[in-house]
Amino acid sequence: MRFGGKARYLQADQRRTRGNVASAPPARPRQLIRCNLPGEAQIGDGNTQRRQQQSAMRDRVHGHGRLGHGGRKFMAPIGTFAVLILVSNLLGLVPGCMPPTGNIIVTLSLALCSFVTYNFYGIRAQGLGYIKHFMGPILVMAPLFFPIEVVSHIARPMSLAIRLFGNIFGDHQVSGVFLHLVPFAVPVPFILLGIFVAFVQTLVFCLLSMIYISQAVEHH
Repeated sequence: MRFGGKARYLQADQRRTRGNVASAPPARPRQLIRCNLPGEAQIGDGNTQRRQQQSAMRDRVHGHGRLGHGGRKFMAPIGTFAVLILVSNLLGLVPGCMPPTGNIIVTLSLALCSFVTYNFYGIRAQGLGYIKHFMGPILVMAPLFFPIEVVSHIARPMSLAIRLFGNIFGDHQVSGVFLHLVPFAVPVPFILLGIFVAFVQTLVFCLLSMIYISQAVEHH
């Protein structure tokens, strides 16, 4: 009797187990979960950063950073200034050559070209409304602001010319003195400094010209 009761208990337990299995919901297929490895994440981040850098570089080349989204049309004069000034600056590093930008007449001519360029673009973009740039923020104070603005605009080409001339002329004179005193090895740092000054002065001239153009075409 004892073994018979135990057998019936096991049979009832097996039937209950089969019923639970039959009523259980069907198993769902496994979902594939993709986990990026650390190397893959770094590659993705690197590609994103590279695309951002390329986009920023295109914006700078096209003038979107300083000149707005229509800045590509202003790159012709800015590019001309950059090539002309850079080549003129680097000519001073050639033995026996005087840099053209070491002459105040040349730098003043370049500065006047920049002055005419940004005023031309300002007048073409705004017409007679360009005169508002000289009136100041308050119309009642226009008689006071007008002469101040005129003087500040006249000072722009003078500052561009004197800055470029002074830096290039001074660098050329210092390099020439050391080259004549010690023609070997010692002038090398001054030559490297001259290359650095040539690029920096080109960048400063072009950057200021871009700022002047952006201010001229900006609507008040």
